[in-house]
Amino acid sequence: MSSENYDDRSPLTWVGRFPVYLTTFLVAAHVVAMIIVSLLLALGQSVTMDSLSYSSEAVVSQFSVWQFVTYVFINRPSLWFVIEMYLLLTFGSEVEKRIGHRGFGWMYLALVLAIPIVLTGAAAFGVSSVYAGSGAVHFAIFIAFVAIYPTAQIFFGFQARWIGLILLAINSLQLLAYRDWVSLSMLWLSCACAVFMLVKSGVASTGIWEGVSDVIPRQPKEEKRPMKSAGAKSVAAADPYESIDPLLDKISKHGIHSLTKAERQRLEKARTLLLERERRR
Repeated sequence: MSSENYDDRSPLTWVGRFPVYLTTFLVAAHVVAMIIVSLLLALGQSVTMDSLSYSSEAVVSQFSVWQFVTYVFINRPSLWFVIEMYLLLTFGSEVEKRIGHRGFGWMYLALVLAIPIVLTGAAAFGVSSVYAGSGAVHFAIFIAFVAIYPTAQIFFGFQARWIGLILLAINSLQLLAYRDWVSLSMLWLSCACAVFMLVKSGVASTGIWEGVSDVIPRQPKEEKRPMKSAGAKSVAAADPYESIDPLLDKISKHGIHSLTKAERQRLEKARTLLLERERRR
């Protein structure tokens, strides 16, 4: 395919009718890596897993720089891993369609490298840490989708920004409960990096929460009733029949008990005015 006809947002290839994106290859790579990790665990090769996971001490003292990339492929088989792959395949492909294969590849690489770079920088201040897994990176991909399409209706019709906020809060509270400060910090770091890159590239805006006030119910404003002028009062006083005719119709149809308290007071006033007129005559 010539570079002139190449579309950076079209599928890389097709498998039958199934489009294959860069996201598809990443999901396949993580699934294969998870199977290898499962076999290593079954064989008791925890030392091999430790050498592939990120360790600030190993990076600083032994220059294990490969851990800057390999740590993201150390995932144990779990239900959360399945959810991760769903988020990456479903929402990552939509992000890739929006920013192209190259843009998505650079963003994914930046998210992968951001975590070990920050942790290595913290090691210079005496903060040692160990980190493994792709949870923060893949959740940041979902937040990237939220930043691009905040009002898209997903998961039972809820907007993406609400789902993103709820999942981010749940993940943060869970890590906070376990006092996993490293994972909590890396979760927020990854999400912030993803949104920052999209905003800087002009793909997403900072107005993710614009229009939120539209879905928040507002208290109805009290309608100001027009004040009755002295002329209107004099007309009502001059012709009390007009004020009681509707009341008499209501009584004839529904009975005297159908009148409200205010209507009964109005009827009594009209009756008083009529009696005064009779006395004056």
